[in-house]
Amino acid sequence: MRKMLIVESVDVHKQAIRDILSREGFEIEEAPDGQRAIGAVRSSGPFDIVFLADRMPGLSGNDTLIAIRKYNPKQKVVILMAREDQQTAVLAMSRGASDILKKPFKSEDVLRTTRNVLEKSDLQRDSRKKFERLRLLEKHTEGLTSIAMEDHLPEEIVRKDKFLRKTLELIAEVLEAKKVSIMLLDRKGENLHMAQSNWMSPEIMNTIRQPVSKGVTGWVVRERKPVLVENVHEDRRMKTARFSKQYDSPSFICTPLFFNKKVVGAISANDKQDGKPFNEEDLTILSTFTHLVSMEIASLSLSQKVEKEHLKLTYINNVVFSLASSLGPEEIYQNMVDRIRTNLRGKVCALVTVDEDGDQLKIEAVSADDDLPVRMESFNPGSGIIGKVLESGKPIVVNDIRKNDETDPTVDFLRGLAPGNMAAVPIKLKGNTIGILVVYDKEDELPFNDWDLEILTALAPHAAMGLKNAWLYQNLLDSIDEVVATNKQIEELNRLRDKVSG
Repeated sequence: MRKMLIVESVDVHKQAIRDILSREGFEIEEAPDGQRAIGAVRSSGPFDIVFLADRMPGLSGNDTLIAIRKYNPKQKVVILMAREDQQTAVLAMSRGASDILKKPFKSEDVLRTTRNVLEKSDLQRDSRKKFERLRLLEKHTEGLTSIAMEDHLPEEIVRKDKFLRKTLELIAEVLEAKKVSIMLLDRKGENLHMAQSNWMSPEIMNTIRQPVSKGVTGWVVRERKPVLVENVHEDRRMKTARFSKQYDSPSFICTPLFFNKKVVGAISANDKQDGKPFNEEDLTILSTFTHLVSMEIASLSLSQKVEKEHLKLTYINNVVFSLASSLGPEEIYQNMVDRIRTNLRGKVCALVTVDEDGDQLKIEAVSADDDLPVRMESFNPGSGIIGKVLESGKPIVVNDIRKNDETDPTVDFLRGLAPGNMAAVPIKLKGNTIGILVVYDKEDELPFNDWDLEILTALAPHAAMGLKNAWLYQNLLDSIDEVVATNKQIEELNRLRDKVSG
């Protein structure tokens, strides 16, 4: 049953409104002044509506209203006014009154006001429940994104995945926003660049860059917090980005995008279709979608990782098979560089071995897509990239050899070759570097990347076994030759002895 409180010191007015409300079946409580009204709200409240007279002994209606709203900010209060007083009415409404009723009361006015206030209260209550459920959904969705992933966000997933683009279109539809986009941090964490959008072409996206120190998106990434901005030009927390003028509305919502528990960018929504500003409910919806996008990226990343591992194992299997089917050292070396060059899509691959003292390097085998007159020769390590790999025992990629001060043409450039880029990894056996694999000039003039280096590094241990097998095979051949030579010497000695004896 609905419960009402009537605060009125004049009996005739109190009885009139009581009779009207009682006939509608409402439960009624009364208070003769403001002080006891405050006590009733604190002890018996909240009431569905408090009908509060503007003039009473002691506390005035407006003062009582302030006190009631202090204890219960959501309490609905209707002010009962004895005379026309526009200033008092405006003051009461500004302090949180729901409506005004003028004395003497008419039954239809009381019922209409009561019905309007109750309907509004029910709508607000339902809205709060929905918003609380939405926040609960957002909170639990956030917990689902704690899945462990790779250290780095695979940006090509965000840029190219069509399902992510459909997700942005869905976000735009739910939020009734014209523009939704994803911006990502670069590896250095200095700049944001546009990675996905429901309203930009790829050509335009590629041109948009923004320092992380500026703009709403930069603020969100730095602070790791979602933000609702009613007017971006007046918000002192942000510095407006240079391309903010392309938006029709100054209202803006933006949430951080997490990957592997790190902020890697943000998702933003602009330009409500009806021109109104965004609100807290919109921000919660976007936050929920952002967590779903993080999960989506995580799933795609894991799938890509599985595919890469399968591809890596395929490459390794091909190399191992070719080494196992090889006979002599030269065939082992050649099969090795041929397979590695093909797997990494390089134009040239070379196998360089190190002598026992580490003072001399020797080119054992070269594979090239064209006939390349590379001479198999020995040379000193020098101070180039190959020498650095030998010294540090770590892989190195150089994607612009001509601009790299550490390159040494006499060592790094095979005679007859003028490469543009190179990837080199050490071949180790029992912790010692026994050789170096070098791949030059990736196809289509593409740069070598982390994936290429990962593949080359994975192949290096198998290359080490190939070298060891080649050496064992060569030692076996040498041993056989020694045995044959020894047997010949023994046979010759035996013939000489027979002659002497005869």
